[in-house]
Amino acid sequence: MTKAVEHRADWYDVGTVELSFAEFRIDLAQRRIYEGAREIKLQPKTFDLLLFLCLHAGELLSRETIYQALWPNTYVDDHSLSVQIADLRKALGDNPKAPRLIETRARRGYRFLPQVERGTVEAPIVRPVEATEIPQTHYARSGDFNIAYQVIGNGPIDLVFVMGWVSHLEYFWREPHFREFLLKLASFSRLILFDKRGTGLSDRVPNQMLPTLEQRMDDVRAVMEAVGAEKAVILGVSEGGPMSALFAATYPDKTLGLAMVGSYARRFGMWIIRGGRRWPSGRSICCRSAGVGEGRLELKNARRRSRKIRHFGNGGRRICGWV
Repeated sequence: MTKAVEHRADWYDVGTVELSFAEFRIDLAQRRIYEGAREIKLQPKTFDLLLFLCLHAGELLSRETIYQALWPNTYVDDHSLSVQIADLRKALGDNPKAPRLIETRARRGYRFLPQVERGTVEAPIVRPVEATEIPQTHYARSGDFNIAYQVIGNGPIDLVFVMGWVSHLEYFWREPHFREFLLKLASFSRLILFDKRGTGLSDRVPNQMLPTLEQRMDDVRAVMEAVGAEKAVILGVSEGGPMSALFAATYPDKTLGLAMVGSYARRFGMWIIRGGRRWPSGRSICCRSAGVGEGRLELKNARRRSRKIRHFGNGGRRICGWV
């Protein structure tokens, strides 16, 4: 059985930068695959599957071998691999009944049929981002704390990026894929990044003084004022989503729009304490549309039934109520 690996780069030599087969080419540094000049979009796990098959071209790989490589120390049912194989075949235009790329051997596994060529250079695969390429870090004063922030891009709208649990402005730019993501955001906006107080380059806070949602909103306002952003789109990721939604409802005059990624409005099985009362959190809810108008945000619950939520702004005593 193939030894499980934690890093996909361990699957090939450090100097390998490109794999090619048939009419396809894989850029390992950018984790992209091309058919001629056309890029083929693959999900991360599907890309890993293709990469593993390419690196073992001609070998008959059992399902157990693939499981161990792609999902080490994790239980995965047979359906998961079948779905990944089907998605990969569809993306590459391979016919399972007359395969030219991926052959299925009943009850034995899979074989990658074409010959795979490797392109190599002496340099490492991924060139780390140099310090001179990292946007300059500035600091905004929010109460007694200094909040680190960066600005990049000169697009027509201001976009405030609210990261989740932890962040670090410098290390954002040292991870190639995250760096590319930020550059894409900055290509159509003036992107405003900041480290939440207590994380990254911002001032540390004692454990007994962890910031409240209101204090975190103050940090966003302080950064926006420092860069001269009167109104901005607020993009909240994961744990940063609820604060972004609260900011949009509390400061509609400063909010051009709201977007939430992998986040929620209220968490399942929790209570919101406001004004001395306990408010049930209800079902897990995900944001469906951005935009704040007439004090409303349009959301939908886990059962995909649309609801309207009315936000209250009277001193922050209540966050929201069902309409």
